[in-house]
Amino acid sequence: MTSSLQDDTTAAARELPATITGAVLKAMRVAVGMSTRELAEAIGCSHQHLSRVESGKRSLTAGFGWPLAQAIADQLTHLNAEHYRAAER
Repeated sequence: MTSSLQDDTTAAARELPATITGAVLKAMRVAVGMSTRELAEAIGCSHQHLSRVESGKRSLTAGFGWPLAQAIADQLTHLNAEHYRAAER
C-alpha cells in the first residue's frame, strides 16, 4: 500500500467509530459471518464490551477503528477465497 493511501485509510479508520452505530456494527458483523466473540477477539476487546456497543449501551472508541476495518476486510477476503474454491469444484 502506498504511503498516501495508507495515510488516507488510517485517517478514515480513525473516524469510523465516530460515524458507526451499534446497529450498523452488528449488521456488518453478521453480514460477514462473524460471532460477537470472533470479532471482539479480532479487534482486541471483550465480547461483553462489543455486545454493549452493538446494543447502543457503549460507544466504540477511536482505537478500535483500524482493527475493526482490518477484521472485516480479513473476513471478507476469507469468504471470497472460500467462494472461489467452491466455484472451482
